Amino acid sequence: GLVPKITSISAGGNNTFFTVDATEAINESPFAAAAASSSITGDIAPARRMPRVTADFWACGQGVYGSLGTGKWTHVTPGPAKVKALSSLFEFDEKANRMAPIRLADVSVGATHVSATMDNVTRTGATTRSSHNDTNWGADVLFWGGNEHYQLGTGKRSNLNAPAYIGALDGGVGDGLNGRAGEVHRFQLTPRQTVRLGKDGKGRKVSLEQRVECGRFVTAAYSAV
Repeated sequence: GLVPKITSISAGGNNTFFTVDATEAINESPFAAAAASSSITGDIAPARRMPRVTADFWACGQGVYGSLGTGKWTHVTPGPAKVKALSSLFEFDEKANRMAPIRLADVSVGATHVSATMDNVTRTGATTRSSHNDTNWGADVLFWGGNEHYQLGTGKRSNLNAPAYIGALDGGVGDGLNGRAGEVHRFQLTPRQTVRLGKDGKGRKVSLEQRVECGRFVTAAYSAV
């Protein structure tokens, strides 16, 4: 079985959200452990073994605007409901040479809408001197819930009852300037790193990261020092 452990709680508006690590229970019997190891992982390469921990995301409260994120227009949920789109996700960690659960780094809850920033693997090593095909990627951000004031950033005014990606904030202008017009990208956040401020990057060094906050019918994306 799985042993759940709540790792964070986020609340706002009429909703509460929980991030939960569900860890596979280990049988203390040495004979059972040996048998399980032989039958389950004995013939599987280390890089292909699934981790013992699964990261899940649960929601409760009002769902009229879709803010539960369960894919249903539920008026009220009597107990926590799993947000399947953000649960039981895994990715391959090249540094550790193994599969790893994708957790949520941050959840921001507004009056009727929600954003979730994923703690996925990021890369910021590509520079102007890198090859044309080299690229950076940040932390994925998904939005759902009420959209009565276009706060989800989808370009439409319809509410969403399940987490969804949105497009890049510059609308692809940056790609066009670099000869890659027409490519489709989703909105991502830059992880914490050291950068130089000022014109042409000649100012002082600071450590910053990008964040997203949901408020009352508004969403803000900013760089935090």
